[in-house]
Amino acid sequence: MIQRIQTLLLLLAIVSAFLISNLNFATITSSINIFKINGIVTTDKADFVLHYNIISIVLLSLSSLVGLIIIFLYKNRVLQIRIARFLFLLYTAFIAVAFLIPDFKPEMDDIISTEVGIGAYLSFIPALLTLLAIRYIKRDEELVRAANRIR
Repeated sequence: MIQRIQTLLLLLAIVSAFLISNLNFATITSSINIFKINGIVTTDKADFVLHYNIISIVLLSLSSLVGLIIIFLYKNRVLQIRIARFLFLLYTAFIAVAFLIPDFKPEMDDIISTEVGIGAYLSFIPALLTLLAIRYIKRDEELVRAANRIR
């Protein structure tokens, strides 16, 4: 189970999603305060938590649970592929919620600058790792079918 490349890719996707959710997605500078937005919380310049993004927390928890379920379904590759596609949708939903639906909006009148953080660029890694895992699962299924045909 662990020696399969798709298992390692799925584990990397789960770990990277948790790591990326703690990275800075954006920094909004206003005349009064500096807001730091990551995948889960929004803080001010004193690192006081202003807002939790509950939807992101739920999506991240659900995606890690689904990822672990996929790893232990290694004997049923067709079901594993279907659930991995669902996992890919969960990761894209997490990206959409983190970027497109911010729950916290500071006063728009006094924004001085907005900087995009490293978390915004790296947030696509879990989804790409999941797509690679799907590809390797399909290869395994084709290999098993070819071996069954030879018998």
